[in-house]
Amino acid sequence: MIGNEVEFSITILVVDGDESTRRLLDDTLTALGYKIILAGDLESARRSLEVQKIDLVMCNAIMPGGNGVIFLMQMKKERPQIPVIMLTSVINDEAGRRLLDAGADGVLAKPFRINRVEELIVTTLLRYDRPGSPRAPMAKKRILVVDDDRGLLDFMMDGLETLGYEAHCRLSGAEGVAAFIDTNFDLVISDFMLSDISGAELLVKLRETKKNVPFVIITGYPLAYPAVTAEADGVDGYLVKPFRIHQMEQVIASLLYPEKSKIKS
Repeated sequence: MIGNEVEFSITILVVDGDESTRRLLDDTLTALGYKIILAGDLESARRSLEVQKIDLVMCNAIMPGGNGVIFLMQMKKERPQIPVIMLTSVINDEAGRRLLDAGADGVLAKPFRINRVEELIVTTLLRYDRPGSPRAPMAKKRILVVDDDRGLLDFMMDGLETLGYEAHCRLSGAEGVAAFIDTNFDLVISDFMLSDISGAELLVKLRETKKNVPFVIITGYPLAYPAVTAEADGVDGYLVKPFRIHQMEQVIASLLYPEKSKIKS
């Protein structure tokens, strides 16, 4: 069964005194698959940081009753593991440099372009998702990753190698099937939307080889392909884009090391 205690969303804290900006970012980022927490002032933001698990903060440089830049500097001192993207209405290179010098991981100038918002969030999280030193693996397991998105593929390959796995990648369902036939893998991860077939169709082809190994589906469309449908198709693990390396690690551990994993399946 697909585990139901794995976190599937990245949580972003949006801190802005302007209600229209908060609403815009809430609607936009929610549609992109993020869980959003809103704060209209810095005190509310601090309370949210105390009680919520936050993956990234987006904060306006100018806040009513407070200074967003000072808040940024405090964040970097007290919670250096949380990236901060600063929002500003002042559009010039000097203002951006000042925010970066103060510790910002990125700067977004209003008005926002949706593709720029998404790109900056993804690249910022990727930097924080790449540990500097490899972990000692419980065992050298071989994992096949099938995905035609090279950016996501690189992200997963780096993550798997950091976690101590032997990772192999293929860019299409046909290449995935060929690799699966030729090599013994301990687990397969596939995007749901491949260039030639769906991840569900890939699973059928792999099962036809009689080599039954755990199969994980990644999807950016959980409403179109929900976990309950994936489970009915025989999928063993389920990840929704966007996700963090530790979330991928939880799903893999629950399948490869069920006796050692704390995740119920």
